[in-house]
Amino acid sequence: MMELKPCPFCGTAAREIKRGKKYPAQHGVGCSNVECIIFLPGDVYVSEMSNYVWMWVNRDVMVKAWNRRKGDG
Repeated sequence: MMELKPCPFCGTAAREIKRGKKYPAQHGVGCSNVECIIFLPGDVYVSEMSNYVWMWVNRDVMVKAWNRRKGDG
């Protein structure tokens, strides 16, 4: 299983949340720092997660997108 890098904006730990199977896009990731522009609250309603972050169907694709940094190609 691939690990998430820290937040690309502030360096704080990433927060990953998974929704239930009734949602086509189940995986979301954001920052755990309340002061960061991409903050994802730990207590967010799963039905409202897409208001905070992009959602992915596949976790591996999500991790690759999150972990990509400038200069990676």
